[in-house]
Amino acid sequence: MPAEMIHLACGWDAVLKAGLSGSVGDREAFALGCQGPDVFSHNRRTRPLALAYARLLHRRLYGVFCANLASSLGSFEDDSVLSWFLGFVTHAAVDRALHPYIISRSAFPGGLNRRDVDASRLHAFLERILDDRFVSIHPPHDSSPRWVAVPPRLSELLEAPLAEALAATYGDRAGDRVALRVRNAFHDSSRLYEVLSPERSNQERMPCPDDLAQIIEAGPNAVALLPPTGTMPDVDFLNLERGAWPDSGSGKPRFESVPQLASRAVEEAAAALEAVLAVVSGKVPPASLEEAIGNGCLSLGDETGLPLQVRYSSPFDLVPMLLEQTNRRAQWCRSSRSARVF
Repeated sequence: MPAEMIHLACGWDAVLKAGLSGSVGDREAFALGCQGPDVFSHNRRTRPLALAYARLLHRRLYGVFCANLASSLGSFEDDSVLSWFLGFVTHAAVDRALHPYIISRSAFPGGLNRRDVDASRLHAFLERILDDRFVSIHPPHDSSPRWVAVPPRLSELLEAPLAEALAATYGDRAGDRVALRVRNAFHDSSRLYEVLSPERSNQERMPCPDDLAQIIEAGPNAVALLPPTGTMPDVDFLNLERGAWPDSGSGKPRFESVPQLASRAVEEAAAALEAVLAVVSGKVPPASLEEAIGNGCLSLGDETGLPLQVRYSSPFDLVPMLLEQTNRRAQWCRSSRSARVF
C-alpha cells in the first residue's frame, strides 16, 4: 500500500481531473477515504481485530465490495459520507499502479536473514521514502488535504454500512462481531495517524513526544512506519532516470518512474469517481461499480487480477538506511529525555 501522502495526492488529482472538486464537501473525510482498507491494517491494539479485512480487500473483490458498500450507504445525503466514499474508490487504482514498483524495489524473494529487521517492514519503509520524495516534486494543491484524521462522527456513520458490506462480500470469512472490528480499526487508526502526523513525527527541533518515543523504542520494524528524517542517501528512489526494474511476477524489465505510475493511477481513479457520481445521481445501479473499479488484487497480480508470488526483485539497499533512521530517532529520544531532566 503506498503511504498516506501519495494516496492523498493521487486521490485529489483524480478529483480535479474528473472535475468533481465541488462534490467533495468534506475534505477531511475524503482524506480518510483515500486510505481505503489500510485503516484495517492499523488495527493492532484493540481487539477483536480487523486485520483480516485489510488482507481480504487487498487480495480480491474490491469492486464487489464497493458496489455492496454503495448499496449499504444508501442515498449519500451526508456530505462527509459521500466525500469519504469518493476517496475510498480512488485507493484501488493507486495501489494497483504503484505496488509493482514498491514490491520490486523492496522485496527479498529468497528471504532476509536478519534478526533486527523484518523483510516486510522494508516495504513500508520504502513507501514512506517515496511519500517524502513524491511530495518534494509534487507539492499538495492549495485545495487538497494535508494529512489524515478519523473524524469521530464519520466513523460512527460508517461502522454499520462497512460491516454490512464486508459480510455481504466475504460471507463467513468476515467472521463475527464485524461492526465492533470496524470500530476498533477506526480507533487504532485515529491514534496512529495522530502519532505519524508530519507536524509531530518529523520535528526534531522539538522534544520527542512520549507516544512517538514508544514507537521509536520498539526498534527498526516500528521506525519503518515513520517518515524519513534528516538527510537520506542520494538515490533515485522515484526512478526519475527511468532505470530498469524487474516485474516481480514475470521478471520482464519495466522502466516507469513513480510519477508516471501515479499519472496512470490518476486516470483510472478519475474514471472510478465518475462511476460513483453516476450511481449517486441514480443514472446507474450500485452494481455497476464492480466493473468500473475492478476486482483484481491491489498488490502484485497477473493479467486477470489474481495475486502473484514475488519471484523477481531489485531492492534498494534499505536495511542500512532504516538502521540509520532508527539510530537518529533514538538519539532524539535520549536528548529529549535529558532535556526534561535538566
